[in-house]
Amino acid sequence: MQDIDITSVDEFMSCDPYEVFFRLKAISKGSLCRCALASIVGAHEGVVWHKITHETAREFDRRFPENTWKDKC
Repeated sequence: MQDIDITSVDEFMSCDPYEVFFRLKAISKGSLCRCALASIVGAHEGVVWHKITHETAREFDRRFPENTWKDKC
């Protein structure tokens, strides 16, 4: 996460996890999938990622309508 200037758990927890994913997706040239998004949101909210994948993808699409997914995992 250092590539997006997050260097501690406290910094991560103070960020919007959807913004964190957006920034990571940008530097990875869009190669991150919905499961990665759910993992970040789940880590932030203390929820198992596989239980929130569809919900977080819908929320990300709402917040970032310009987004396109390469993989739908």
